[in-house]
Amino acid sequence: MDNLIIHSYNGSQSVQKAKFKRLFNEAFIRSERMNVALMSLLSLKKGIVFNLVTDEKDNVVGFYYIYSRDNMLFLYYLAVDKEYRGCGYGNKILLHLENTYVSNSQSEFYVIAESIREGKDISYIYIRRS
Repeated sequence: MDNLIIHSYNGSQSVQKAKFKRLFNEAFIRSERMNVALMSLLSLKKGIVFNLVTDEKDNVVGFYYIYSRDNMLFLYYLAVDKEYRGCGYGNKILLHLENTYVSNSQSEFYVIAESIREGKDISYIYIRRS
């Protein structure tokens, strides 16, 4: 597995923007999708982070959108491109979030997730306390 590179999403690079939009539309049904322009605008506020994750060859592997407040971290969106699923990238992104936002402070990390795998309806709840 290649090293992951974290980029702030700004929508200015057309190739990455197109790949992100495809991933966002595939990973989340319409009723779960927030307006991307609004997500980008909100990420200018303190505590909101909207990042693309790429490999060393600048291929979009996934993205995440988080909100941090009062020593709590909420993961609103996390998606890994279908080409990279099952290879540990999602876990690597979660470990990055833990190491960056949880381990260095008295924080809690909350994830409530649903699997989108075909034929499986699985929900996960994950809480990490430092």
